[in-house]
Amino acid sequence: MPDPKVLEKVQKYLGQVLIDYAKVNPIRTSQRLSLARWIHKNVSNCAHTLEKLERMGMTELRKIRAEFEEKEIYQMDLRTKRSIVVALDEAVRLSEQLPQGQHRNDIAFLIPVLTVAGAWLSRQEKQEGLASILDRPYGVCWNPVELRDGADASAFRDFIAFQTFQTMQGAPLDRGMVLNTLRKYLHVPTMTPDYSNSNTSMQSVFRDQYVNFYSQVPTIQKAILAVGICSSIQEYEYLEKVREADREMAIFESFGYETCEDEFDYSTLNIQIEEDYVPNPNNPRIRKFIEPIFIDF
Repeated sequence: MPDPKVLEKVQKYLGQVLIDYAKVNPIRTSQRLSLARWIHKNVSNCAHTLEKLERMGMTELRKIRAEFEEKEIYQMDLRTKRSIVVALDEAVRLSEQLPQGQHRNDIAFLIPVLTVAGAWLSRQEKQEGLASILDRPYGVCWNPVELRDGADASAFRDFIAFQTFQTMQGAPLDRGMVLNTLRKYLHVPTMTPDYSNSNTSMQSVFRDQYVNFYSQVPTIQKAILAVGICSSIQEYEYLEKVREADREMAIFESFGYETCEDEFDYSTLNIQIEEDYVPNPNNPRIRKFIEPIFIDF
């Protein structure tokens, strides 16, 4: 049935009832979509189609409108926290401070959802201010989550923003619907970062970024497992690595090692320490590896 026919039947059978309901429960439209439609309607020389405008972010849309109205171009202050960072911080705070109940549980459920969404957004082009969720240290490659082929990034961002706003306001959260939507839009290329292009020189120059990143990796991995967007094989391999690391740590902690504090402070466990091995510099089979020095221009 074509849309005009549907509208005729809605008007015929619902009529004033639908109008009264809409007055009490108004539809909240997206500011970004409204701005995109305003530009499409008023900016005659705009080079973008309406479909492309609706996919743009607020920063780009505000810039187009500012140029059209010959006003000062809107510039994003990167010192200001991104909205998803603020939402995640608020979710963590409310999950600790709200009284026990459904609202608190729904807010706590949002934490891994926002973490995964923030991790995805942090790996998109021209996205800054998300280092508190997932940093990007030089020499490390890791895209923990990506959009599936054909998925609309703009629709996904709107979905996350709407669900977060509604839940923060106290509306009940349909957890199954949220999880199914995440699995529809996102997939996990890999659960572990790739450090193959990193070396000690880079890690020294960007020490703060690396320290921040190391602490964030387990949080992102746990959030991915919590929302269930990784495959069963990825989950199994990750949990096996965690169990192996726990076993190694348990062996290390049960060993009862002692730390020597000076040159002749030998262990009381009667373990003889030999002199440091000094290789023969004239041995042609020995090759000295010289690590490349990273220079931060």
